Amino acid sequence: MVALTKQYFSATQISTASEIATHAVNFVIQAANKLGLTEDLAKYNAALAKAKELALKAGLNFTDSQWETFLESAYRKIKGELQP
Repeated sequence: MVALTKQYFSATQISTASEIATHAVNFVIQAANKLGLTEDLAKYNAALAKAKELALKAGLNFTDSQWETFLESAYRKIKGELQP
């Protein structure tokens, strides 16, 4: 999926999408209780919606599958930063 994405989008677009995914995941992690999100699927869907909202403002249009890759990567990165 990463190689396919790199064929159609610039490095800047991919970097921006990665940053958006990180912001979306951070947002959901911080706001999950306030938003009433307790299930992982609900958290994922909220992160996906937030990522798409931010991407629209940046003029980016990725597929759900591509966003899944960005969100999973962002989650792994954040999870690694939180571990001692």
